[in-house]
Amino acid sequence: MTVRFGVVSALALAAVLAVTGCSTGNDASAPQGAAAESSEAAEAADVLSELGISTTNPREIINALDALPVAERPTNLIASVTPMELQLQPGESTAENLAIPEGEFYLSIAPYVEQTHPCTFHSLTTCLGEMGGADIELRIVNTATGEAVVDEARTIADNGFTGVWLKSGNEYEVTVTAGGKTGTQVVTTGPEDPTCLTTLQIG
Repeated sequence: MTVRFGVVSALALAAVLAVTGCSTGNDASAPQGAAAESSEAAEAADVLSELGISTTNPREIINALDALPVAERPTNLIASVTPMELQLQPGESTAENLAIPEGEFYLSIAPYVEQTHPCTFHSLTTCLGEMGGADIELRIVNTATGEAVVDEARTIADNGFTGVWLKSGNEYEVTVTAGGKTGTQVVTTGPEDPTCLTTLQIG
């Protein structure tokens, strides 16, 4: 059965984020200005450096953090992916926001058989899916063109997610097969769409 995962309003997204615990936003009460921004960037860079991540490229940071074994996840960093930004929040500091490359959309997929959790914006450092380490077949098709943009075997990361970079502004059919069972869901990659897919059940 195919489930449609459509656009959610900004207000609805904020409400979901308040209760999921799987993502974070900016602290509006934190200090503003160039000095504060410089300090926040330095703190985020220090935490990433401790993890062996020296790049400043948001795409490379996302890929590296999502692939980290759960036991190596930093406890002093919240890293969340929205359609437009990578938000890095070290400790109690305000988040350091890095723009996602124009035209790109990061979707992290956590297929499940029995247990899942609600999620809107994927947290690279706190979200956990059911199928960590599972071997799957992943197929993603652009519904407008019929082109298969992903069609490959994968092993789900230790955190239970597997991430893909898609073009923004499109609709895709995501199909996951594991252990002879399959699940399919349609997603969209607009500026307010979820970056965390935890509702794709295989069975």
